[in-house]
Amino acid sequence: MLGLLATLSVFVCNPNASADDAQANGSWVVKEGRYVRLVTDLSDSPSLAEWVAAFDAAVPLWAQYWGRKPSELNVWRVTAYLMVDKAQFVAAGTLPRSLPDFRFGYQAGDRIWVLHQPEDYYNRHLLLHEGAHAITAHLFGGGGPPWFMEGTAEWMSTHNWEPNSAMPNSPPLAIGIVPESSGLAQGWGRIELIDSARKQNRMLAIESVMKYGDSAHREVEPYAWSWLAATLIDMYPEYRQVRLEAANMATDRSPQFNSSFYAQLRTRWPILSARWHMLVHDIDYGWDSSRQLIDLSTTLQPMTRKVDMKLDTSHGWQPAPIKLSAGQSVQIVAEGRYVIRKSLAASDIDIDDLDALLLGGGANIPLATTTDDSQSPRDWYSEPDGITIHYYRGQRIGKLVARLVPMKQSVSGPYLKPLEDFAIGRSGVVTAKEDSWLLLKINEPPSGYADNEGELAIELLPAN
Repeated sequence: MLGLLATLSVFVCNPNASADDAQANGSWVVKEGRYVRLVTDLSDSPSLAEWVAAFDAAVPLWAQYWGRKPSELNVWRVTAYLMVDKAQFVAAGTLPRSLPDFRFGYQAGDRIWVLHQPEDYYNRHLLLHEGAHAITAHLFGGGGPPWFMEGTAEWMSTHNWEPNSAMPNSPPLAIGIVPESSGLAQGWGRIELIDSARKQNRMLAIESVMKYGDSAHREVEPYAWSWLAATLIDMYPEYRQVRLEAANMATDRSPQFNSSFYAQLRTRWPILSARWHMLVHDIDYGWDSSRQLIDLSTTLQPMTRKVDMKLDTSHGWQPAPIKLSAGQSVQIVAEGRYVIRKSLAASDIDIDDLDALLLGGGANIPLATTTDDSQSPRDWYSEPDGITIHYYRGQRIGKLVARLVPMKQSVSGPYLKPLEDFAIGRSGVVTAKEDSWLLLKINEPPSGYADNEGELAIELLPAN
């Protein structure tokens, strides 16, 4: 299921290669792009040209990620060796024996090496990952400590490639995305690694990720956590500037890099840690960062009276405008009707939906009867108790759920404590064990919020 990426990226002078890579072996295929020259012992195929095109499309996006102009890279170019038979490249002198052994990818200066993988997506991902290392080395002279170096490279290489998109003016490549499904990112497997850690209560604190040593990324799992850290940093504008400033220290792999990074965020670290805690719990395929941003405050007052709030059903977790003190209970009462699926035709119902209808779940679906032009009669409507035609993480979709997030993240050892979630529906009571933020959302997978419409009216009442 998982493609293994054991990339030990170092930044050194270009190793000497044979006189001319194109003629190093007469049977090799060479594909020329603007920013990359691909040399491979694979047979010629359309995939090779597409991988070169994807690399060329990535370079301006990488420049933007690092706050640089694409014109700064007009003369920058890498040579990429995509190898089926590694021994052939060693014999030809294009893979120097002086390089350390690697299992999947390696970068040195403006040359990269990738061992061919069975999955089309993962070959492209590896080429982009090593290319991301190469451009960071070119711009900054290094990549920083392992978590930063590998996390940013993973972010810049996790992509969507649609060269034949029917959408007008749609760019063929998007980077820094969370794939819609595992089937669209075969071989990548980062979500599965994090999900496995969740199930085993081995969710890493962000401080643990930042402590990765030079040998950590010989294994695959650290790539997943490093990628998630880079994802968090890019989600919030206030962290992006810190990332850009940190890149200017990329030649420093000492603890001073992390100390400087932390110092710039010290006053915001409690919120960053809480956001990380939430992200670790919730990351999934189809994640849309724009609908998952969480606006937290450290200056909230304890609840002493009834508080009203509106909940936007097209967004993920949203904080209540109060904090819960240790031992305090709150009653949550919700009212509203909202769309959680737009224009579902009968032909769109899959066999699981049909089973639910036949077994009586359909009785709980408040189907629309409106003829308003803005709303289709096939839209799925829900109220705070949710609908039973689909479930996500054990709860009905559309159901109001709550979560308590400690305001002081107490980390003992490398792992986080699981967060407390509560199924609320129309009404429920939540009690905080420690000073906490209270967050609310309707229950949906991360990919499900874009077509939601409507609000819930919520009352928060002191229950003790």
